[in-house]
Amino acid sequence: MATHFATCADQDLPIEVPTEAPQSAARAKKAPSKRKCTQRRHTLMAMREKKLQTAYAFAMTPSRQDEPQKMQFSDARFETAQGDYCGMRFGSVQFSGIHSVQQVYDAILFYFSNHEISLSERLGHISVRDDYDVVDGSVYNYRVISTTDRGVVTETSTLLFPRLSSDGACGMVVVDTIDEDELYPYTPSERVRKDISATAVVTLSPNKDGELVATIRQAAYLKIHRPECAISEIAQRELYDGILSWGDVMLKTVRSIVYAKH
Repeated sequence: MATHFATCADQDLPIEVPTEAPQSAARAKKAPSKRKCTQRRHTLMAMREKKLQTAYAFAMTPSRQDEPQKMQFSDARFETAQGDYCGMRFGSVQFSGIHSVQQVYDAILFYFSNHEISLSERLGHISVRDDYDVVDGSVYNYRVISTTDRGVVTETSTLLFPRLSSDGACGMVVVDTIDEDELYPYTPSERVRKDISATAVVTLSPNKDGELVATIRQAAYLKIHRPECAISEIAQRELYDGILSWGDVMLKTVRSIVYAKH
């Protein structure tokens, strides 16, 4: 049987999203065959280039960044007719005293490689990560399962596509969510599903004083699916209120890594 993916962007979302977004869930009861693993890896690699190109164009659209040399953020939240709760964020943030794009790029990759630790430390959630696959350091497929302090369990099945240009002038990380995955299906009766489609593009340029400054341009779309499992109203409200905390945790983690020796 061929590996099957369906992406969130294939569906009728209420807004333009930075990348397509596929998704998966509970652990398979037995290990997949070698043939199925090979098919899966080919599928993941085949979507890589398109996702990177689409995400870069989306994040770098001039109309989204009036003055990229200044810190700026634009957030929006809304509820869909299906009862899903969504959040969007566009922005740019600067890191002064940086000597290379790779400094910031590596910090972003470190954050995603230790996603569950950052969530646990900064949000107080108990988070566990299942790494499903890594393809030549070009595609990462993993799931993060988090439990809030009110006992609500959420799951996010993620694809990660990193790239650092050959000249080191631009680094980017694209994150997407798997919508359907025959191998690792979701368990909505036990967990609340969270989707993330986001990109971070890192560039380096001098400011007006001639100092090199790294800029991260962000674009993100997040969705918490209407819970199918029983959770209290206050727990659901807190879940919705924190929908954009993912981006805040990433920036705080990256900043702490970049300036760790200062």
